[in-house]
Amino acid sequence: MERMEIDIQGISETNLNTNQYKTRRSLQASAMKADSSVTTVWSTSDTESTTTFKPGGTGLIARPPITDRILQKGRDNLGRYTYLIIDTKGPPILLMNIYQCCIRPTNLEGNSAYCQQQILLSQEGRTNINPRTNFYIDVNNFIHKFINDHPGGRMIIMGDWNELCTGNSTSSKLCRNHNLVDLWDFHHPNTTFRTYQRGRHRIDFALVSFTLAPLMDPVYEPFQYRLKGDHRAMIIQFDSRKVFGSTNGQLQSRKRRLLLSKDKKAVHTYITNLHQHLLQHNIFKRANNLIASVITNNEEAECILSLIHIWRCRRRLRCR
Repeated sequence: MERMEIDIQGISETNLNTNQYKTRRSLQASAMKADSSVTTVWSTSDTESTTTFKPGGTGLIARPPITDRILQKGRDNLGRYTYLIIDTKGPPILLMNIYQCCIRPTNLEGNSAYCQQQILLSQEGRTNINPRTNFYIDVNNFIHKFINDHPGGRMIIMGDWNELCTGNSTSSKLCRNHNLVDLWDFHHPNTTFRTYQRGRHRIDFALVSFTLAPLMDPVYEPFQYRLKGDHRAMIIQFDSRKVFGSTNGQLQSRKRRLLLSKDKKAVHTYITNLHQHLLQHNIFKRANNLIASVITNNEEAECILSLIHIWRCRRRLRCR
């Protein structure tokens, strides 16, 4: 990512069983080779699978300075999206990376993303278990919740939509509901090409809030130009000062944020603030409950680690 000057990378259809700890650990270790301060979030469905391969899924990788701005991260338990809520000078930005499954399952008797979602939707007691219908309903509701929690919040929703952003498609309805635009079409209307190697249409794209669109420049790379896969990579270029502004509370320069182990006053302040953060989020009790429980709770464990990691990243302190 650093070599390619990418601050945030979204991956759709990872086809990995990231419910397995060893898989997540391997992905995190790979991402940290370039920068030890990266933040990752992965999604796959909650259906059982004993192998590393699992159709569907999404992922997001962020590196500094974006990690300093992350207020919240999360995933969908059906493996349809991952998200980051990013701090800005004004209302925050919701960044989502999505994967909407095909209209029909690729394998009627297999473990396709379509079939996985049908199983989980049925278990939830939904009368309509069509994955694409529920994808629209759930993403639309998630956006509504974000807007209610963060009035004036803006959005970037990118990924593999498996559809055109026209007519009554999911992406088109989301645009109408939330004042979003297809970023490529905003800058380059009436252009047609394929983004899937065996397809005919542009099915990979980003929807962004109308106010963000003029600040961003989208580019599609040729197939397998820098990354493997059968979809084109989409690059979104923008000036972070114009899109994010400054965070609430100016970040100090890296030089002024170094923590030396011999600096007793600074170390005391660091430990005191960390302890207050842990108490504020009830980390000690939650960790003890995890240890005492006979049921594995990966979501809670990752939530605790994320709270600690985000606190550390916001200070970007280093002991030596």
